[in-house]
Amino acid sequence: MALVQALWGAAASATRQAAWLALLPLVPMANSAVGLLKGDHASPLLLAAQFAADAVIVLAVVWSTGGLLSSYTPLMLLPVLAASLLGGRRAGLRAAGVLAVGVAGMTAVQYGWVPVPPSLAQPLQRGPLPFAPLAAYTVAANVGGFVAMALLVGHLSESLSQTGADLARATSSLADLTTVSQRVIDSMTGGLIVTDAHGSVVLFNRTAEAITGRRASDVLGQPVAQVLPLAATQPGVGLAPLRLDSEFTRLDGSIIALGATIAPLLAEGGQRAGLLI
Repeated sequence: MALVQALWGAAASATRQAAWLALLPLVPMANSAVGLLKGDHASPLLLAAQFAADAVIVLAVVWSTGGLLSSYTPLMLLPVLAASLLGGRRAGLRAAGVLAVGVAGMTAVQYGWVPVPPSLAQPLQRGPLPFAPLAAYTVAANVGGFVAMALLVGHLSESLSQTGADLARATSSLADLTTVSQRVIDSMTGGLIVTDAHGSVVLFNRTAEAITGRRASDVLGQPVAQVLPLAATQPGVGLAPLRLDSEFTRLDGSIIALGATIAPLLAEGGQRAGLLI
């Protein structure tokens, strides 16, 4: 408050005063932006201090421009919005409590119910005040708005955070499942080749690499008929599983006796989506 009064006194004209007052609300906005950028890494104690500073700054602006008669009263929702968004309902309710106490105290000073030094009361004496019942209604409406915003925005923020946490857990579980599946496939004692509906290789496990002498990175995406030259690997074969035995020439020129069981990979509806070899 002392800082705002000093700035107010130092301003040489109404234009400069208006400029200072227009810039002050940027402080809570900047604090909120910093909090959003830090995200989960922000310290709870630092956020609490930030929200308290926001509330004090906005109250100082409203106090310096006429209290209940100030056109800056809607700015008091900003600290509650920022606190609820970044800290949830509890943080929002704390900010709302600080503002509620500030508004009540400011009203008491403005109506002369609480004596203060004239220099502090002077900005509040800017015109005829509304009747006390109307002032009480205004204060109650402001406090109710603070609490309602804290509850609503805080609930939405916590729900969004919970959804993000659930999504992160699901993603982690899926990654773990994928890793386990890949390890199981690579640990099979038999070679496994999977193709898509067009006959291109989409999976080639380690045992298949050992049998054929070819690396998975070299065969993925290639037509399976070029990797494993068996007549039944052609995409046009039927849906019945097939057992084939033949000689196979490896890349190093050695010839081995190769046995392969070829079965369809079925999609929903019973349609073939590829081959399992």
